[in-house]
This record gives sequence, C-alpha cells and structure tokens, in this order.
Amino acid sequence: MLFADLLGKHILVVEDDYLQANALGAALEEQGSEIVGPFPGLEDGLSAIEREPVDAAVLDIQVNETRIFPLADRLAERGIPFVFVTGYNRDILPARFHGRDCIFKPVCMDALAVALATSITKADGEHGHKIPPAQVT
Repeated sequence: MLFADLLGKHILVVEDDYLQANALGAALEEQGSEIVGPFPGLEDGLSAIEREPVDAAVLDIQVNETRIFPLADRLAERGIPFVFVTGYNRDILPARFHGRDCIFKPVCMDALAVALATSITKADGEHGHKIPPAQVT
C-alpha cells in the first residue's frame, strides 16, 4: 500500500543498527520518499537537520547508548513530524512525547508507513495546509 503523504517527502532516519537502518530506508523509498541518512547517532541527526531538507523523521529512541530526545525536541520546535521506533517499552518516553507515535521493534514497515503518513497529515492540519516537500535554500 502506498501513502501519498510520503511521496516525495525527505525523511530523516536515525537508527544505529545498520540492518534496521537499511530496512527502514528501503521501506520508505518504496513509498516514494527521499531518505536523509540513515544516520547512526544523535549528533549526526542534529547536524543533518541543519544542512539537509527534512519533512519528517523516523527516530530510534536509543542510539549508541544515547537517547534521541534532543533531536526530537528540535524537530518538534520546527513543526517537523516524527515517529519513534524502539525495542524498549513506551514508558521510556518523556511526558512531552506521550502523544507521539511509537513503533516497536521488530518494525512492521506497513505500521511505520501508516504512522509516518498520519504524523505528516496531522502536522499539515495543525499548519492549515499541506507541507510541501522540503527544499534546500
């Protein structure tokens, strides 16, 4: 199933497991998305959003023994939708992220696509318009 909300979107992927990162990227490319990354760590992700166009993100909660929450905060500040993926219990999320989608590992790629498309649609609604694909300025 293809989701129009993912077509042409630049999706940041931050995941430290090489095989999982490649699988996430491949699944999103099948949806017509452009992959930003994948990146294996927090600092790489933070750097990427400063230099690359990003419309949405898929974030592993724990990358290289570091929590991804500073990047999630930065994305939230910018109004960029994101979805968490994790092998941990949802209780690991700080209260400020309780309303965010969280997909559990092993990741069902269809569930990820649905959650990401829903997050993009919700962000579109909050901004009162469709978010066009990001562009480098």
